[in-house]
Amino acid sequence: MAQVNQNIYKYETNTYPQNPIIIYKSPCQTLRYKIISEGKYPPESKLLYTKKPKAYKIPNKYIVQTSYGKEKNQKMVTCLISYYGGKAKFRVVYSDKSADYVESKESPSAAANLYQKIIEQKIKKNLNKENQKKTSATKWNGVLLFGLQLQQIKDIREIKQVNR
Repeated sequence: MAQVNQNIYKYETNTYPQNPIIIYKSPCQTLRYKIISEGKYPPESKLLYTKKPKAYKIPNKYIVQTSYGKEKNQKMVTCLISYYGGKAKFRVVYSDKSADYVESKESPSAAANLYQKIIEQKIKKNLNKENQKKTSATKWNGVLLFGLQLQQIKDIREIKQVNR
């Protein structure tokens, strides 16, 4: 099934929940998500949202593996969201060792950008001083890294919420 947003040419292909893999394509990149746990939305009084203008709902107990990059240099991270004390905690695990992670209680983008800093540090270690100056200060969109924009997952969470 493909869902198309005519305004900005972004779409996702999936057969979720039969297959946990969702491919999300935009003009600039392709992201591959493997849904480990779709999570659920807390009651409306406790539900948190990302920042406006999109204001995506933030699920609790959500786990997704996100792959990005060209085939030869593809990277994979595991993103987790959990609620604690009325706030959301966003974690990005960036290696096979679950101890290698960054975390933010601010936003998915804050966690994504902490992850980006780790990547840039690793790149700089492997470059000579001249090339270190050329490394970019790329900013990640946390909504994309965490897959919060995925319509099929949002729809399933909302159906399950109504059926509770």
